[in-house]
Amino acid sequence: MEPQLAEITFVVIMSVGVCVWLLSLHMALNLGRHRRRDAEPWTPLSDLEINAGSPCDLTGQKTVRGHAEDVSKTLARTLLNLNVPGMFATLFEMVERTPERLEFRKTGPLVCNQPTGMYFSEAVFTLERTGANQVLVSYRLGFERLVKVLRRTALALILGLGFPVLMTVGILIPWLVLKHPNPAVRWQVFQTLQIVHVLWPPFLIIYLFRSGHRHARTFMANVLTSVELSDDLSQGGRIPGAWVSGNTTRQ
Repeated sequence: MEPQLAEITFVVIMSVGVCVWLLSLHMALNLGRHRRRDAEPWTPLSDLEINAGSPCDLTGQKTVRGHAEDVSKTLARTLLNLNVPGMFATLFEMVERTPERLEFRKTGPLVCNQPTGMYFSEAVFTLERTGANQVLVSYRLGFERLVKVLRRTALALILGLGFPVLMTVGILIPWLVLKHPNPAVRWQVFQTLQIVHVLWPPFLIIYLFRSGHRHARTFMANVLTSVELSDDLSQGGRIPGAWVSGNTTRQ
C-alpha cells in the first residue's frame, strides 16, 4: 500500500470512530433527560399532562369499568402477584394504597431476569371516578434509578475504555504502520477498524433504557386490561402478554 493511501485510510477510519464516540458520549450524558412522547397509535393509552418526578418518567391513563375501591384492590393484587420466571420473590413493594391512590417501588433487581416492560422502579396510580361504573386510572412509571445506573455504566465504557483505546490506536498505528518502509506492513492500517469493539457497547446500554421505556407502555396497557377483566382472572384465566399470575384473587 502506498504511504499516502495508508494515511488517508487511517484518517477516514479514525474520523468516523471519533464521531461515533462523540455521539455515544452525547447520548449517554442526555440519557433520560428529555421527555418522550411515543404513544403507540393502537394503544388506548395517551400521555397525561401531570407533574412527573423526572423527564424520563412515563405517564398515561385508561378508563376501566368498576368502582374505585375494587379497581384499587385488583390493581394492587395484580402488581404484587406478578409472575416473573426465575424470580422467587415479588419485585415490587406496596408503599401506599387507598381507593384514590396506589404507590409501588421496586425492591428487586432493576433489569435482571425481567421483561423489558418491567424496568421501571416506581409506579404511582391515581384513581378518579368518572361515571356510575367507571374509573379513570392515571399512572406514572419512574425510571430514574435505571437511568442513573445505565448512564454511569455507559460513561464508564465511553471514558474508561473507548477513550484510551482511541488514543492508543491513534498513536500506535501512525508510529508502527504508516511510517513503516515495508508496503505489506502498511496494509495493517485496516487494523484500525478494531476500534469498533469499544464503540458499540455504550449504544447497547442506551438501547436498554429506550426499549424498557417503550415496552413499559404496552405492559401497563395489559395490566390495566387485566384489572378490567378481573372476573376472568379470578376463575384462573390468564391475559396473554400481561405477565401476571392467574391467582389474583388471593389476599
